[in-house]
Amino acid sequence: MTHIFNCVLLVEGDQSHADVVTKALSSFCKEIVHRTSLQGALSCLGKISPDLIVTEVQFSDTKGVEVIKNLSQVWPFVPIIVLTSSPHIQDAIAGLKIGARDFIVKAFDSNFHEVLVLSLARVRNTLKLEAEKLKLQADMEVLRIAIENSTDGLAVTDSGGLLVYSNWAFEAFRLGCGGKGAQLWEIFSDQVEKWEELRNAVRQKYDNLPVGAAWHTEIRFRGDKDHAFDLSLSAIRAAPKIADGAIKIPSECVVWIRNITENKRREKFQRDMLSTTTHDLKNPLSAILMSADLAGDIVKEGSKAADLLVRIGSSAQSAINMIDEFLSARRLQEGSFILRPAENDVCEVLQEAVKNFEPVALARQISLTLQTEKLDGQKWIFDRTGFQRVLGNLLSNAVKFTPREGSVVVEAKISGGALHVAVTDSGAGMAPYEVSAIFERFTRLDRHADIPGTGLGLFVVKNIVTAHGGTVEVTSRVGHGTTFEIILPSHPPTNQRGELISLEFA
Repeated sequence: MTHIFNCVLLVEGDQSHADVVTKALSSFCKEIVHRTSLQGALSCLGKISPDLIVTEVQFSDTKGVEVIKNLSQVWPFVPIIVLTSSPHIQDAIAGLKIGARDFIVKAFDSNFHEVLVLSLARVRNTLKLEAEKLKLQADMEVLRIAIENSTDGLAVTDSGGLLVYSNWAFEAFRLGCGGKGAQLWEIFSDQVEKWEELRNAVRQKYDNLPVGAAWHTEIRFRGDKDHAFDLSLSAIRAAPKIADGAIKIPSECVVWIRNITENKRREKFQRDMLSTTTHDLKNPLSAILMSADLAGDIVKEGSKAADLLVRIGSSAQSAINMIDEFLSARRLQEGSFILRPAENDVCEVLQEAVKNFEPVALARQISLTLQTEKLDGQKWIFDRTGFQRVLGNLLSNAVKFTPREGSVVVEAKISGGALHVAVTDSGAGMAPYEVSAIFERFTRLDRHADIPGTGLGLFVVKNIVTAHGGTVEVTSRVGHGTTFEIILPSHPPTNQRGELISLEFA
């Protein structure tokens, strides 16, 4: 039998009433200790440990609320239920005001047992809620202390962008930004590089960032090349409002500021190390690939030796592709990765990119589909090789991190004078803190550590798109998959030679 309470102290002067109450309590209380007076109840101190007290309020030695006061002083944390006859119900109400949990009128009819059960259930549920509340308060206090002492800046904004909370680290960052306004985008002044573009970008997110999604950008201060900060904006709630005659749904947001200066220093060290090894590795790998091709011409087709040569060649080519990725990242960082935008057929490029991943998707039983919105024959200006690299990296990740029998959808459309290409997968999705880091060089999520990769793909994606004057938006929710959306303007910002060279690293 499951008992609601283990030990109940029943204080009741009328033995016949005590018998009725004891019988009713015995169904869901393990032990019932009966005393006929307040002094008799107090004499139990140290002998029993009640987790509930059920008491009358009229005794020869003490009356009314004094009974509750005395019992509460002896057992301050034990809930009390008051038993009362109808003429003395005011005493019961007074007892509730000083700490009793409930009261029961001693009407010993057929409903008494049910009334008693309901009272005990109310008390039990109240105690459970109070325990949960205390635990939550303790957890919140620990969290508050952790946030206040964190070196990462944290702020919370309302749906209008007003800062309603910020820790000391965020306030230090805000002071460095030099802005004076109360809204998030107003904290940026001319002390911040590209501060006007940053203000506009942050403000736009309040109309477009869906709940559960995260957006991030890199911030540097003018005249300070040694320090860098990552700003992450996560939408937590939506609040519909009417603006300019239309209903908009801006989001309340959490803002994280991380000092990524040390990350940048480590990245520079990694780049320097890679730059001294990738060139040396590529030549012998190319020789292996060429030798495998030549040897393939002199062995019998379909033989075991031919199969081994194919595997050798394939492995060498994979290694060369990885080195090319490293070299691309290096050239991007140095601003020497030259892109030459030209007019291209959008559908043709998309179909080619999707076709390259169809065998892998088929092998993994992943549905890979391409959806275009009246784009047949549509031309757009972009660097074809760079754009294929972007699509290839996004599709590679989507297929790689989508479970078997999942789906990957590539959707393209023209909207607002820009080309939108979205790659959506049905994978595990990412938490906001993971989204904020994925575009950094060599970044790999801990849970993907056993999956091969360089951690450079999304870095290359971001910088090629940025070079075209475009943006990469990420919408991801844990358990709901991820969408990467590329937005390219109709005319990229080329130089006089029609090239894109100077890349942005915001």
